[in-house]
Amino acid sequence: GIMSLSTKLQPNLLLQQQIKGRFLPTSLNNRAEIALTFSAMDQQTQRPVILKYYQKSEHRDIQDGIQRGVMMHAQVRSDYMIPLIDFGVHSQYGGVWCVLSREESPNLIRFVKSRGGLDCQETCEILLSLCDALQVLHSDNRIHGNLKPTNVFVKNRTSGPLKILVSDLLGAGLSRVHKSSSGRITFNDPSFFTYEQASGKTMNAQTDIAGMGLLAYFMLKNSVPFEGRTTDKLLTAVIIGSGRIKIKAEEISGSQKQRELLAKLVNECLSKQS
Repeated sequence: GIMSLSTKLQPNLLLQQQIKGRFLPTSLNNRAEIALTFSAMDQQTQRPVILKYYQKSEHRDIQDGIQRGVMMHAQVRSDYMIPLIDFGVHSQYGGVWCVLSREESPNLIRFVKSRGGLDCQETCEILLSLCDALQVLHSDNRIHGNLKPTNVFVKNRTSGPLKILVSDLLGAGLSRVHKSSSGRITFNDPSFFTYEQASGKTMNAQTDIAGMGLLAYFMLKNSVPFEGRTTDKLLTAVIIGSGRIKIKAEEISGSQKQRELLAKLVNECLSKQS
């Protein structure tokens, strides 16, 4: 209907239109079911930035959830978070927008694919840095709730262990399934959903730990934990497979002792599903 038509046209309407008289979207990078991600220019500082626009939802609770998530990201001050520069509600189209500093480091998908999977050492370094990032949130009674490889960036190694930055903190409300009259809706790719996210249950700190397990699985195996041709099939795969997928020590490259320890740890994270 008209809603889906306006959704399809939205990117073209936003392109080359200044937001707040300052941010100019120049090209569309990614379109998900609700979020549009643009490369943009901050005309005040003349620096490239990322602009995310969340299309207005007729579901009030979803619209509130987006606003809360963006505000939460704006309040977090952490060396592990990609800084959120500004946010607001679009005066003409009514959707929430936010501007993030542009990260030149590769995201975890690019990083893992370029190496054909990671070894024991690299995986451990990234997991340790992720723990530090999540600790900042969890100690403040917040959760990330949206861990997936496109939201984790691996900083170029200067010296010492690999370090990461995380983005897209949507928190507990939004990155799970919402049931509507037309079936199950999700606002992001469910390939890295935990059981709580796929079944629409309440999320907590354990959800982030299970999410870390799924990221570790991806890093070590260079393949996604769950697959399905449609969103619906994928969600079913998550619900059935959660708590069952495991890493075997022999699938990890490293010394015998390291491999066994890491497999045990990753499998503990993967079993943290309600």
